[in-house]
Amino acid sequence: MIREVGYSKLIRPTLYILDLFIITLLSFFFLSEDIIDIASFVTFWFVLSISFSFYEVYRFTKIIKIVSLLIKQIILFTLVILSYLYIREIDIELKSVIRFFFLILVVLFFWRIFLFVIFRKHRVITGSNFKRIVIIGANKSTKKLQDFFDHQPGYGYKFMGFFTDIEVHNREGTIEESFEFITNNHIDEVYCSLKELPNNTVREFIDFCDVKLKTLKFIPDNKELFAKNLHL
Repeated sequence: MIREVGYSKLIRPTLYILDLFIITLLSFFFLSEDIIDIASFVTFWFVLSISFSFYEVYRFTKIIKIVSLLIKQIILFTLVILSYLYIREIDIELKSVIRFFFLILVVLFFWRIFLFVIFRKHRVITGSNFKRIVIIGANKSTKKLQDFFDHQPGYGYKFMGFFTDIEVHNREGTIEESFEFITNNHIDEVYCSLKELPNNTVREFIDFCDVKLKTLKFIPDNKELFAKNLHL
């Protein structure tokens, strides 16, 4: 089976480059033509974005979270730039500064919304850039998660089946058989129900996913989460 190669790893670097290009361009036209000043503005944006995880956005991130991150980033960026202009005693018309921040907010806002919608539509229409996932366990929590994956294709997840030792309809196999299935079908993420798995099986999945470089996530029952003897 040939696994489709996604482009997810290219999205974040591309966002960085395009955002920094926009800031550089707007800085040149509205704030300063000095290379040192422009380089400082770009550096401020870069440092703030890392400090406040501005680009830590994933396929499951909601649009309201993206907007809130953008507003926080713009506010902090504004304060830093104004402080810089004051310290450097750079004489710039107030309307130019206002235009600069207004255009950054508007351009980046529509840029983010555009990408959000495009990626969602692209995943649904083409079925590409998806993550293959399996669920270990069968109960109400895993059923809700399965329904989410089946009915929300825009998030880019492809449900490949669930495994359980309980005799239920439509299971792909037993928990023991899941290890071979995960390896042979290039599964990206494994969701384990803590309610169904004993401690030794949980540790087995932790070690297995660590070696195979698979993302392991737990579906917790509040009581089971604290009862399991888990370690980092």
